[in-house]
Amino acid sequence: RARLRYLLGDITEQQMNQEIEPVTLKIDHDLAAAWRMYNLGRRLESEGKSSEALSVFEETVTRYPSLAEARCALGFMRFSEGDMEAAAKHFQAALAHAPTSTLARIGKAAVLARTGQPDAAEAILLTLLGQAPEAARVRYELGRIYQSRGQADRAVTFFQDALATIFPEPAQAGTATATGPATPPAADTPAAPEPG
Repeated sequence: RARLRYLLGDITEQQMNQEIEPVTLKIDHDLAAAWRMYNLGRRLESEGKSSEALSVFEETVTRYPSLAEARCALGFMRFSEGDMEAAAKHFQAALAHAPTSTLARIGKAAVLARTGQPDAAEAILLTLLGQAPEAARVRYELGRIYQSRGQADRAVTFFQDALATIFPEPAQAGTATATGPATPPAADTPAAPEPG
């Protein structure tokens, strides 16, 4: 509103900046605090301190409900505990704040697949196949769906693709090039001098 009032000539530029600056600083401060809490939760989780991480993530979504990443972290923690209802609520809340969140969509699909809705899960996952950051998880979840349907060949293909995105194969054996000449030197070619 301050910018509009400035554009209409109702206030000066200095007045506009005075009105805008405190709001901008508060938003930046809140965002930084939210990410600090989220990163603390991730660190605790990676250290195997699940209950502490859970508490941090719960506090994060209480204070900063629009941080989709914290909602997803809670969703996946509840998912790993087998609480599909709680997991689904967290993924849905994340999608409400970030509708294009790849992680939230994967979480939602994983819950759907495990609660008897594999067709809905497959539809979501197929739209995510090109999403590089979570490619392995998408392919893994699709492999699980095809395995549950008895489509072993298709499941194996997706499981192999998932592994290949995590562990790329090394260069093909036998493709290395030699550093020396391809053919031995002719008999009349003088030998290179020996280092002295």
